[in-house]
Amino acid sequence: MNQTIETPALIDSATAKLDAGRLRQLCLDLGADDVGLVELDGPALADQRDDILWFFPPAKTLLSFVCRMNREPIRTPARSVTNLEFHHTGDQVNEVARKVVAALERQDIRAINPSMGFPMEMDHFPDKIWVVSHKPVAVAAGLGHMGIHRNVIHPRFGNFILLGTVVIDTEATAYNQPLAYNPCLECKLCVAACPVGAIAPDGQFNFSACYTHNYLDLCVLPGIYMVARLDGRSFTRLTKEVHQFEAPFDPRFRDHMLQTAEHLMAGCGFNMVYGYTQSDEISLLFDREVEGFGRKLRKLLSVLSGEASAKSSLLLGAVATFDCRISQLPSVELVVDYFRWRNEDAHRNALNAHCYWLLRKQGQGAGGATAALKGLSMAAKNELLFQNGVNFNDLPLWQKRGSGLHWEEYERPSENPVTGEQVVARRRRIRHDLELPMKDDYSAFLRRLLSSEAGECDD
Repeated sequence: MNQTIETPALIDSATAKLDAGRLRQLCLDLGADDVGLVELDGPALADQRDDILWFFPPAKTLLSFVCRMNREPIRTPARSVTNLEFHHTGDQVNEVARKVVAALERQDIRAINPSMGFPMEMDHFPDKIWVVSHKPVAVAAGLGHMGIHRNVIHPRFGNFILLGTVVIDTEATAYNQPLAYNPCLECKLCVAACPVGAIAPDGQFNFSACYTHNYLDLCVLPGIYMVARLDGRSFTRLTKEVHQFEAPFDPRFRDHMLQTAEHLMAGCGFNMVYGYTQSDEISLLFDREVEGFGRKLRKLLSVLSGEASAKSSLLLGAVATFDCRISQLPSVELVVDYFRWRNEDAHRNALNAHCYWLLRKQGQGAGGATAALKGLSMAAKNELLFQNGVNFNDLPLWQKRGSGLHWEEYERPSENPVTGEQVVARRRRIRHDLELPMKDDYSAFLRRLLSSEAGECDD
């Protein structure tokens, strides 16, 4: 429910300046927890003055305020709870600033309210992208001092606060002064708690460590299935010009892709349940409980694309590059749907590829062959092949449906190293399946595979 605040006259009639006390009370009434005023021409903001005048030339006074966050939601290790509190308070800061500007505007006082955080002026990157540096303004307004962790510590609320600023075109009757003491006790708890060591005991701050940890490490939530899909980059030139593999399908290239997929499943330290490859792409299903690299996307993407590129380059004897993306799937049915989709895509691509290369081998150019197939139905494409002696249904399944990779157990004769007794050892290896089941049978196969892996994890 919107709250209506009766706004008193904010201009002092005797001085024609903003009444500092009334403005402060207005801000508190609108939801701020503490307020201070700073003169733009004062020495505390000398290093910011030009930046502020760039976006608001008539600026004379800065109103700084804090909104308090609840302590326990910020302290909890449950990121969802912390994010909720942080974002809710951030929205409150922006709302308070906007209402202050609206109240000033109703009295013909010009003002502007920069955002609490994002959005920022990204067209200025890599230079300064924020409009106002809220922290030094808050310090100058007497709302706290910077601790060695680079956050403002409020004398009552600690650093459980978010900051807002309103820039105003009118001088005030009074301004606040910085605190005479620093609430930071230099206890060094922030140094011990920082997960990336960005804060040094002597107060030195590693901005890059903080930035990459907070803004680049997106993680996949626990209990979510991950499917990595890798695609070859510029593989048409690699397979048709550098190596001249047979078109449209060559068993040698198929085997290269299978060996690359097997390396990713068995040689990279990840627990993979299933692999699938068709054409120049590989899809890999992680075990749902995998914890490698803390499930950080940037690590998973870089490691998988790097390993695939390196392995394929070694196999082909030429530079081969893969990109990688990860699909986050919350249920078994969505995992099944994903692999059904890739399986059907393989079927469609195989039909198109056989038709295209049939026409190319008959003398048509790339553009002519593409144009001839545009708009043809699947039945017409099948008929085109059949009229030229190719029955699409008789082609190998691996061409039409792709190939799968999954773990299987096998028995191997062995010897007990202690007793010398001949025994049978059970081992696991990756099986290459060139004849995957089709349609609903493929779905059932995938469900059994997932059920089996879940059972092993439970054991």
